[in-house]
Amino acid sequence: MAFRETGNKFLNQGAVHAQRMIIIVEQALTGGNLMSFLEWDPKYSVNVPQLDKEHQTLLVMVNELHSAMKIGKGKEITEKLINQCVNYAQQHFQNEEKFMLQCKYADFDEHKKQHQLFVERVTELKKELTKNNFVLSSSMLQFLKSWFINHVVMVDKKYSVTINGCKIS
Repeated sequence: MAFRETGNKFLNQGAVHAQRMIIIVEQALTGGNLMSFLEWDPKYSVNVPQLDKEHQTLLVMVNELHSAMKIGKGKEITEKLINQCVNYAQQHFQNEEKFMLQCKYADFDEHKKQHQLFVERVTELKKELTKNNFVLSSSMLQFLKSWFINHVVMVDKKYSVTINGCKIS
């Protein structure tokens, strides 16, 4: 049974990766730009290489979601991309929180609360999205974009000095 579940999970991931490749090829053929929705800017850097890389990966995922919606990909693919983006964000939050705890970051509780609010809001939006509301899909993208920019620039930047001044094991 576990082998079948693992196999199905692998096949589902393969389908999403194949769909991503189709999106990239379609954009190339139509002159689309994969990074047009939200591009990495050096001002987003928190000067912690692992966390910057994770932030950049999140941007790529949000852009893939935008691209899929823009060229009218099916609800199933859009939902999978949203789920992957949110799951990755939660993993990223755990990594950030681990660093903050190791470095005794003073505003840890407030920062963690911001992460929890993000998860709650996206969970609400995902529930609404299941009602097949494309307008809401656009609202989710705008929420992800503004939250990313505001959170990284105004909240994550605050831990940069603490984490960079601490030896992380």
